[in-house]
Amino acid sequence: MSIVSLIIAPHIASIGTQDSFNNKSEAKIVAPVVTSTVNSTPEMDLAAMTGAISLDVSHSWMQFGISHFLTTANGTLAVDTGYINITNDLATSSIFVQLNVKSIDTKNTKRNNHLLSSDFFDAEKFPSIVFKSNKIEKAAEGSAFRYIAKGELTIKNITKPVELRFNYMGALPNEYAAKDAHTFVGEADLDRIDFGVGESGPTVGNKVKATFSVEGYKI
Repeated sequence: MSIVSLIIAPHIASIGTQDSFNNKSEAKIVAPVVTSTVNSTPEMDLAAMTGAISLDVSHSWMQFGISHFLTTANGTLAVDTGYINITNDLATSSIFVQLNVKSIDTKNTKRNNHLLSSDFFDAEKFPSIVFKSNKIEKAAEGSAFRYIAKGELTIKNITKPVELRFNYMGALPNEYAAKDAHTFVGEADLDRIDFGVGESGPTVGNKVKATFSVEGYKI
């Protein structure tokens, strides 16, 4: 079971050169197209789920959207490994996620290869993107997401503070795994320039909307 919403459907123009993936003007980023929305299922209270969840990488992913001319370029990154550990105290709960840079997919081979090059992610030298939370807290009343994981994101060996907004969507039994599958969804806002991913230019934005859907099992 995989629902929703985290580092991609529309087909977009090919970005084959450095100049074509750079931008000084910031168009509003349109949310990536997905098969469902974050609020399609009522979110649950984390108090209903205490324990450590190991992510099922075959049902977990991160997608990103970035402005390209007057539309949005989209892509996905696979989850290599990760866990979500929820204790009775949010302050001691934690999230860890590692993404596989070489898995990047924008539905365009030429663009994928360019993004993997030293012009952008330099995947041979920096094959992973890592998020580690420092603390989890409740979001403000009325927010689209009930929780915020405050932590550090590392891309290309550059580490910056990032806030990951998320919901716990609950659990359903998986007859194949003989366990309950727990699902979390959320989003974060990033600036690719902060992490040395490309340069500013006239056609593509600096701001990135990262959304995720992850599924896992208690260990």
